Amino acid sequence: MTWLQQAFADLKVRVLSLVGRRTMRARLAEEMATHVAMREDQFIASGCSPAEARRRARREFGNVAVLKESAADMWCNDMNIFGF
Repeated sequence: MTWLQQAFADLKVRVLSLVGRRTMRARLAEEMATHVAMREDQFIASGCSPAEARRRARREFGNVAVLKESAADMWCNDMNIFGF
């Protein structure tokens, strides 16, 4: 394989990795939103108002932005281990 072919092969892997990261981040956001909504439903079922249930569920779950970044960093580090 020539150096040019290798360069294009490396580029392909890096582009696919970036697309995978975007997909992973979208799935992660959806997963977290689902968990918060489920907990919100539990609070509503226990007698909380919808606004109070949402507040309590979000507070209990934690800072979504920080959790997303932490999970994404772990995933990216795992990808780096495999050479992506």
